[in-house]
Amino acid sequence: MQALVSTDHGVTEPAMATELVARQIDLAEHAPESLGADKGYHSAEVVGFCRAHSIRPHVPTIQGRQVPGLDGRTTRKRGVARVGLSTLLILTAYNLVRRGKLLGGPPGTERLATA
Repeated sequence: MQALVSTDHGVTEPAMATELVARQIDLAEHAPESLGADKGYHSAEVVGFCRAHSIRPHVPTIQGRQVPGLDGRTTRKRGVARVGLSTLLILTAYNLVRRGKLLGGPPGTERLATA
C-alpha cells in the first residue's frame, strides 16, 4: 500500500494515480494485473496508462463520456453479480454457524466448537 500527498493546485487525481501505480511497478518489478477505481478515474490518462502497461482497468463509466480503451472489457457487470452471490452465500453460512454458537447449538456439538 502506498500514499502520495500533493498540493491541490495543478495536479489531478488521475495523474497522481498513474504515478502511484508506476511506483508500484518499479517496486514490484512487474505491473499489477488489474486496477479498480471509482468514476473519478474514468479518464483517457488512467485508462491509457493501464493499457500501456497491460493492466486491466476496472473503472465505472461516466454517462456521455467516451474514453479510448475503456470498453466492454472493463465495464461489464457480470462478474460483480457472481462475486455478490458468492459473498452472500459465505455470509449466510457464517451467520448459521454463529447463530448455532450463540444459541448453544444442538446437543453433541460442544466438542466441534472447541476443536
